[in-house]
Amino acid sequence: MDHYLHSLQEELPEHLQRILSWDFIPWNFVKNRHSDHPNNPLLALLEAYSHLDGLLDLESLASMVLPTDSGGCLRCGSCCVFMRPGGVSGRTYRRWKKTGVPVALFYNPVKKKKPSSTYTCWFNNCERLRMCPFLLMNRIDSKPFCSIHHRGRDSRPGACSRFSPNPPICQTGDFVPVP
Repeated sequence: MDHYLHSLQEELPEHLQRILSWDFIPWNFVKNRHSDHPNNPLLALLEAYSHLDGLLDLESLASMVLPTDSGGCLRCGSCCVFMRPGGVSGRTYRRWKKTGVPVALFYNPVKKKKPSSTYTCWFNNCERLRMCPFLLMNRIDSKPFCSIHHRGRDSRPGACSRFSPNPPICQTGDFVPVP
């Protein structure tokens, strides 16, 4: 991993350099999803992390002791890497924006008309993200976790709130989210 981070360091804009030292970024997932760096999706993901750092206390979140009862979830991170939660209504999107729910930052309108009736994820600066920008690594147990899960169901896409873990299938990414 050090080689990967070192090669990124040489190619990233200066304002993103500090992210390379963050031990709570899921670097193994980032490397697997972005092995063709430098590219726009990688830069968009790192910009998303930088933006979230200003909204959420990522350092504290990554250092929290997480509940051991996870409802059958192994916290492998596969769902956050492979699943695209799909669209939300314009009403839901506008509610998220009005109440300051961070997930709204990474949704784009399906149609360019304003206001759109449907929004879809994961985007940053109109660039499609290859994984969920809210996926982080916990410093205590070194497992992935959702950095907005603690905010409750209304702060997450419906597909994420309704997702039912199905180990070991969910570890492979070959799962179908529960509607």
